[in-house]
Amino acid sequence: MNQDINSNPLLKSIDFGFEVEAFLATDIGKYLVTRAEGEIEAAVDQLKHVSPENAAGIRALQHKIHVAEDIQYWLAEAIQSGLNAQQELHDQGD
Repeated sequence: MNQDINSNPLLKSIDFGFEVEAFLATDIGKYLVTRAEGEIEAAVDQLKHVSPENAAGIRALQHKIHVAEDIQYWLAEAIQSGLNAQQELHDQGD
């Protein structure tokens, strides 16, 4: 079966989606998601109070938000790709 996963992109995507889901259920996964959410919240709060004249400060806070959001997006995207691959594999079986 392991050889099948490596040679079949759908199975590989499904397996990876399961791995990401399992990772997010761990203490480390939960910690990283919580930290990313905290970074976003703190940066948004700072953005509310930064001077509109401080372009460099605004850009730095926007970058901080984007990085934290990207991490969450990438994890969600990996899970969704796995779900899509499961559906595609199921549809091929019909």
